Amino acid sequence: MKTQLAILRAFLQKLICCQIPFRYLNTVYFPHPVGVVIGSEVRIGRNVTIYQNVSIGRQRQGLAETTSYPTLQDHVTVYAGAVIMGSITIGRHAIVGANAVISKDVPPESVAFGYNQIKPRKT
Repeated sequence: MKTQLAILRAFLQKLICCQIPFRYLNTVYFPHPVGVVIGSEVRIGRNVTIYQNVSIGRQRQGLAETTSYPTLQDHVTVYAGAVIMGSITIGRHAIVGANAVISKDVPPESVAFGYNQIKPRKT
């Protein structure tokens, strides 16, 4: 069974050009799953939506790499082209805007955009 899943995963990666660990396929909504890359140790909560061309993983600083991956809490939305990297937490109900580059914590109920720009969401 495990080898069949590995073959299926390799086929899907080639077909839709993405790397999504299987454990997220039932808990995360991917409206357009093309070009999505998620690190193997990223922690993702429930009801998270991730759009196309998003990368989530470790951050490299010079020759050193961090060993911790990001955490996305429940009800986070990550829009197209965003990059989330490093040992950070994206809080509950936060939004990461299109093409944002985020390498610092995002508080709950906030909007992250641009390069580490964060504002509280208006209710």
